[in-house]
Amino acid sequence: MRFLITCYRLDLSGSSTYTFTLATELKKKGHDVHVFSPFPEIIANELEKKKIKVYEKLEEVSNKKYTCIVAQHNVLALMIRSIHPEVPMIFISHGKILPQSFLELPPSININIQKYIAVSERIKHNLVSNHRIPDQNVEIVRNFVNVNRFFPQTEIHEEPKMVLFMSNYFTSDSYETIKKACKNLKLEFSHIGKTKRVLNTQDYINKADIVVSLGRGILEAMACGRAAIVYGYLGGDGIITSNTIKEIRKHNFSGRRFKKDYNIKDLTQEIQKYEPSMGKTNREIILKEYNSSLSVDTIIDICNQARKDFSFESVSIPCRELEWYQNYVKELHLINSDRSTIPENAQQELRAIYNSHGWKFLTCYYKFRDRIFPPNTKRRAHAKRIWKMVNKTISV
Repeated sequence: MRFLITCYRLDLSGSSTYTFTLATELKKKGHDVHVFSPFPEIIANELEKKKIKVYEKLEEVSNKKYTCIVAQHNVLALMIRSIHPEVPMIFISHGKILPQSFLELPPSININIQKYIAVSERIKHNLVSNHRIPDQNVEIVRNFVNVNRFFPQTEIHEEPKMVLFMSNYFTSDSYETIKKACKNLKLEFSHIGKTKRVLNTQDYINKADIVVSLGRGILEAMACGRAAIVYGYLGGDGIITSNTIKEIRKHNFSGRRFKKDYNIKDLTQEIQKYEPSMGKTNREIILKEYNSSLSVDTIIDICNQARKDFSFESVSIPCRELEWYQNYVKELHLINSDRSTIPENAQQELRAIYNSHGWKFLTCYYKFRDRIFPPNTKRRAHAKRIWKMVNKTISV
């Protein structure tokens, strides 16, 4: 079969890594795979190395023939459907939190999608209850990892020595909580993500005994035979065990199942639940339930069912407006591009800014301000009104 996969950005985010894993696995199984992304960043280069063609312009895929479209992100589903109404389509939803995950919601109009894939029970519930997708049209296919890329290079220690915090999104409070908990236990602490994004995440994971992360990061850590703690900007679900994983995965390891607001003492106690046997147990769970080879076979079956269910429908979509919006957003995106594409000398200047006394002072000021005047509260709104009055008085 020939597949077209869509992904909004091919950076080092979760959906981009998912796209890379899905595309390469389909290629390995003998299928022809193309990827459409308006923002083909660092992952696009890796796909090209695997002989998987990446297109960033709609007209480049308009004259291609496809067996099935695997759509991620609603805007791209609309764009592709506008030029390929004759091809069966499935839609994959990875999240439901607004506004961060707006793109993960299904298109707001009927564009003749045959099947939907949700990566967790919570996301399936959202599709069925809030977006009126028929229950029989939604399948749960959990996030998956390439177990040949993510595997234990070494065994974890009897007593933990190093903790890796792996996240692209976090608050300063959660970062400091993890760092100070490690300091209390005299554990080495390191971080990747956000300002330090890397391709070879498996190498960093394998240097740690415990990985603190969310979503795919948890699965990658488990695949590498590491202990894993679900904690980040959305809250904490705690350390993964064979007893807790079934509940935690209902919210896709996002921290939203139990939403624990850990303080330093709480997180210290969670780290102390570490057992060296967790490494082997976690690896076995991944091989059995989150193996990309097995999961992609399931997705292929869903695509084949979509082909059987497909009947042509004429769909009216404002293609020209969507193309204009894509180009407009791309111009804005260039201003705030992924730091992994920024030259090293510029990255050094950014690091110098972040380490400067002025930047640290501003960070402390904003933390203090948010605690005294929490965002989206009457107290914050009142403070803003007073500040405007002060500025107006000074200007006069």
